[in-house]
Amino acid sequence: MGYNKEPYFFPLRNLQSSEAAINRDIGGEEFQEYALIYGQFNNQMFQSGVFPPRMESRCRQITLPEEGMMTIILSLVLALLCTTIPWGTKQSKSWPIAIVLGVSIVLSILGTTFSAAWYPWTDIVVLLAAVTAGLLLGRAMSAKLWPFLLLLLVLSTLDIVQIVLTTHASAPSSQSASVPAAQLYGNFLLNLPWGRYNIGIFDLWLITAMAEYWRKRGSEFLVALAPGVIGIVLAFAVIQFIYAGILPLIPFLTVGWLCSAGIYHYHNRPKKAFMQPH
Repeated sequence: MGYNKEPYFFPLRNLQSSEAAINRDIGGEEFQEYALIYGQFNNQMFQSGVFPPRMESRCRQITLPEEGMMTIILSLVLALLCTTIPWGTKQSKSWPIAIVLGVSIVLSILGTTFSAAWYPWTDIVVLLAAVTAGLLLGRAMSAKLWPFLLLLLVLSTLDIVQIVLTTHASAPSSQSASVPAAQLYGNFLLNLPWGRYNIGIFDLWLITAMAEYWRKRGSEFLVALAPGVIGIVLAFAVIQFIYAGILPLIPFLTVGWLCSAGIYHYHNRPKKAFMQPH
């Protein structure tokens, strides 16, 4: 699933500072006219995709530093939560976890079928489904590195293809302030004062699975935390400084997992050398 800061939406409460930044490319009066037509004040959102290309380009570049920091902080908190849960449930058997996963899937199916967009309660269902599925996957995977790496490479490829195929389908002109129920049950989404925060259910699932995999191998907690933290920081850096659009997060998580594998082997190398007979 993609990781983004909803680049096609822009908070109108930043109108004054935005006018100053946009005046270099487009007149402030024209900007205000579009704002009055397509949006409202008081933290409402408008679609930058209906604007001229020059204005859309400027809107994509306007992100307050503190808002960007809040975005990455939220992502890191979720990564910490998904990494902590495997340690908290290490004494639990798999069948209760499977039951919770089954209930979450049923609720998601029913909610999507009947268009029950019960935000923010949908976030609880998404989090339960992602965490329980991640725990079961981490426990089922082999302790060897190659099977998990192969899984990550396949998921990374699918994530990239999914983003490429759906980017044009979800063009800015078709975005709206309301979120369909199907999207709510597939993403952990927060409507915040400065915009919409979103991270996919499969991203949280994979972060949990990686943490459970490293816990099962007896690694340190920080090794298990590394994939999520490194992947999120890398994705955030690319969004901030290179490409302000929707990015697939799983390839970045794969890079983070490879880093954690390197840390794990480096950390355990002295122990093996010490245990060898002289």
